[in-house]
Amino acid sequence: MALFVGAAAGDRIGGVGMDLERESESEIRRRENFRHARRALHGHGIAADFNRQNRRRQTGVRRAFKNLRRQRPRPFPCGGMRTKSVVREGRRASHRILFGLSQFIVHVASPFPISPRSRAAGSVFRRQHSPNRTRPKRAAPQERRTPHPDSARARRVRSAPAGPSPRSLGQPDFRPGFHYITDRGQNSCGHRPLPIAEPLICSNCGPIVQVYGCKSRKVTGEKSLRSLLKAGFTLMVIFGVSAWGAAARAESLPDLLLDLIEHHDRINAAKNDLEAARSRIRETRGAWFPEAQIDFNNGYQKRTNPGTQDTTKRFNDTTLSITQLLWDFGKTNTDVTISEKNHESAAISLHRVRQDLILEGITAYIQVYSASRRLTLSRQSEDNIKVQTELEDARVAGGAGFSTDVLQAKTELAEAQSRRVVAEGTLRNALSRYHALFRDMPREIGTFALPPIPETLMPRTLDEAIEVGMKDNFQVRIDRLAADIAKDSVTRTRQDLFYPELSAVVETSHEKNLDGTIGQRNEQVAKVELTFPFNLGMTAFDSVDASRSSFKATIDRAADTQRTAEETIRLAWADLETARQNHEVRSAQIEIAAKFLELAREEREAGRRSLLDVLSGETRLINAQSDAVLTEVSIVQAAFRLLNAMGRLEVSAVEPN
Repeated sequence: MALFVGAAAGDRIGGVGMDLERESESEIRRRENFRHARRALHGHGIAADFNRQNRRRQTGVRRAFKNLRRQRPRPFPCGGMRTKSVVREGRRASHRILFGLSQFIVHVASPFPISPRSRAAGSVFRRQHSPNRTRPKRAAPQERRTPHPDSARARRVRSAPAGPSPRSLGQPDFRPGFHYITDRGQNSCGHRPLPIAEPLICSNCGPIVQVYGCKSRKVTGEKSLRSLLKAGFTLMVIFGVSAWGAAARAESLPDLLLDLIEHHDRINAAKNDLEAARSRIRETRGAWFPEAQIDFNNGYQKRTNPGTQDTTKRFNDTTLSITQLLWDFGKTNTDVTISEKNHESAAISLHRVRQDLILEGITAYIQVYSASRRLTLSRQSEDNIKVQTELEDARVAGGAGFSTDVLQAKTELAEAQSRRVVAEGTLRNALSRYHALFRDMPREIGTFALPPIPETLMPRTLDEAIEVGMKDNFQVRIDRLAADIAKDSVTRTRQDLFYPELSAVVETSHEKNLDGTIGQRNEQVAKVELTFPFNLGMTAFDSVDASRSSFKATIDRAADTQRTAEETIRLAWADLETARQNHEVRSAQIEIAAKFLELAREEREAGRRSLLDVLSGETRLINAQSDAVLTEVSIVQAAFRLLNAMGRLEVSAVEPN
């Protein structure tokens, strides 16, 4: 799509010309001469338009500007663009574009570059386009004279091959722009428009298409375009900063967990289960509402009657019945109770899934942090040993060291590289788990930090933790509800198999030509109906026994779940205490190893220590630091596992406050 903006051939100056051709830039360059020749062919009309407008200015005739079909531009109710095509006799079709917005009308400038091929039109344009030109005073009407059509000046104007060429689009004189008029009665330069106007010649951008003229000629299309570019750049910066801030906020652990428990597939599945349980409650309650049944039969019936005439008639039979349940000895109420308990169980399952996902998210986040820290320490150890090895090589080269020390340093370096490779693999595994859970890779691993332990939620003693867990643990509550539902199922089975149903029935039927009876027959029935289906094979007792066995199984599963929850709480408590004690030991070990390494390096410089002692001290310090990181991570993980087993883990538990 190639777009050229300029004066449309055969139209007045002040229009917007546009050539739409499906050509690439290379094709436009190759056909440049052809385009210029085509435009120059229709340049006579442009020169004549210049001449007419110049005569109007000289004679003082002010005419309201009209658009393509001499109508005022109409703004669109919403933003849009409309093209109009005008075909004049003996001239090619030209296009103009009118932009309309809801609050203001955008008027596009019609740039007309100075071309050496446009003599008469170019001279008129240069006189109007000159920035140093002051507007002359309007002469008296009697002094203004229109040149004779046969004069030399008119012949020069008519014979001028005016018209812009595509080559002029790249010249510095080509200054596109636009003016717009707001709905508050002011245009882009801030001045009030004239009620009657004419096409203006801007001091910088040339002829301007506008509905209303402006008293000021100083506002240019370049300034308007520059202002819009500045505003657009400002908006881009604002939106970019906002997007960066949102991405940075999304890296925090609370935001990650909130997004996880909002969009994870397990959460969506649990929500759908909850909605299904809610619908089943309404379904079971519907048993207390009346039930309508419609039966319609239509066809032919041939009946052979002994002793009477046989009949072959078309018949129809329509029956409408409404049945209302009066009492079923508690079966429907038990169904409603079971549905409500299933709904409660689905709600608890949703909370359990949320807590499990929160724990998994915290664990994945902490694992990435731990692997990153250990990798950093491994690289630091490798760099330190590498520097020490290079120094020892320099000593050997200078005759002051031993080759065995160099070999020992290289052995320690290989071991450090091995630890670094293992740390990189651990980090990759942690990132894989992070991506599987959060569906994205972390942007800044260096900003990760261990979440604080919520001391206000932590129990003071193990007995308190077990007591809270037996009451609030979600899996324990789900299994207890399952046992209650199984108990209600035993009752429901007994009510269904050993008790009848009492219903009220209202029925109306309309029969025509049915069973040999010619004509219409109507019947209405109102009755109370008692139904009691019973299997004589005594299968009802077997059904009750089966439901009782299921009830006992759910009780056993609930007891096992309770013991498992208690075990989980005890293990988490033990891990927490062990990790805290181990962290104290590792912290002391780090201080001792750091002090030893410092003294060993000083003694090595003095010649009282071997390189092996320094490298061993370096290795012990790095190992102690890695173990300290693991103990810190173990403390946090054990604390959150304990909260999860107690049923107290929420997103608020990882917030700084």
